[in-house]
Amino acid sequence: MRQLALAVALSSAALHAHAADCSGSRTPDQHKDVDTLQRIERGWLAAEAHGDTGFLDCLLDPAYSVIVARDNAVRSKADLLARVATNRGKTGDVPPLDTTVVISGDYATAYSVMHGTGKGGQPYDARYVDSYRFENGAWHTFAGVDL
Repeated sequence: MRQLALAVALSSAALHAHAADCSGSRTPDQHKDVDTLQRIERGWLAAEAHGDTGFLDCLLDPAYSVIVARDNAVRSKADLLARVATNRGKTGDVPPLDTTVVISGDYATAYSVMHGTGKGGQPYDARYVDSYRFENGAWHTFAGVDL
């Protein structure tokens, strides 16, 4: 019985520790409004650019998937985090981002256009759509589409 109680206590502590870790990574002062989702989208882009997997691990639902339209492929949260980890330590500028948001109750869709510059100096736009759910005072994304 003691071992079971200890296991439950340790599991509970681990869950609370993960939640505490995420409280520092979340976009602060979240509301069901356009401004909050635009800040989250900018934070997501910065996290990708600088390799901040902690921010994304907290933002993305465990079952998060993204459709990569140009490759006709579906990638998982683990795939995204592995790709982002390769940017860890990079400090370059985060490209400008325009985001349009639609909110319906606890759900929202964000359409963003990132305005980047390629290695040859040529400008390009990258477009993507993210689907969010508001839960426990914070937005979490459960699906995306890279167009």
